[in-house]
Amino acid sequence: TSTPGGSVFVARVETGESTPRGVCRGGKNFLGIEDNAWENADNWNNAILPSSGDDVCIEGFNVVIGGGLQNAGTLRVEGGSLTIGNAKLTVGGASEITGSLAINGGTLTGAGNVLISGPFTWTGGTIAGSGITTTTGSLALSGPAAKGVFAHRWDANSNVTWTEGQFSVASGTIVNNTATWDCQSDAAIVWTVGPAPAFNNSGTFKKSAG
Repeated sequence: TSTPGGSVFVARVETGESTPRGVCRGGKNFLGIEDNAWENADNWNNAILPSSGDDVCIEGFNVVIGGGLQNAGTLRVEGGSLTIGNAKLTVGGASEITGSLAINGGTLTGAGNVLISGPFTWTGGTIAGSGITTTTGSLALSGPAAKGVFAHRWDANSNVTWTEGQFSVASGTIVNNTATWDCQSDAAIVWTVGPAPAFNNSGTFKKSAG
C-alpha cells in the first residue's frame, strides 16, 4: 500500500496449492516454473512429483516425461501437450487428454481408463495395463520404431493413419476399430507373446499406399 509522501510496501504471498492456467484444476498441478520436464519436482505445486494418489492436471504447458517411472492417480491434459519419451507413466484412475499426446518410445499403462480426444502421435513404445484406452481424436502411427499394445484394450473410435513401423499386439490385447484405419506402408501387425489378441473391425481397414 502507499500513502502520499510515504513508502510503498509490496508483499508476495505463496500458498501450498497453486492454481494452474485455465479451468483445469487438480490436487497436483504442473506450473512449469523451471522447464517442461515432468520429472523435475520444482515444476509442480509444493515441489513434489505426482504420486499414485494425486489428481494430476496439466493446462497450457507442453510437458515432456524424459525418463523414470512416473505416476498419477488421475490425469487431465488441457490446452497443452504431453510427450512420453523413454519413460513409464502409470495412471490409476479415469483420465482424459484433450490436448496433444505423443508416445515416443515410452509406456502408458495402469488401471485407469484413458480418453484421448486430442491429436495422438505414436512413434514408438507401448500402451498397456488393465484400463481401457479410447481414442476419439486423430491418430498417427509413424516412424520406424516398433509400437505395441500389451494385455490391454484399445477402442479406436477415430481415424488411424499408419505410415511406418511394426505394430505388435500381445497377451490377449483387444483392438476395436470403429473408424478408418489406413495402412500406408508394408509394416506388419505381429502377435508377439501370450494369449491370442483380437482385432475387431467394425469400421474400415484399408491399405492406401506402400
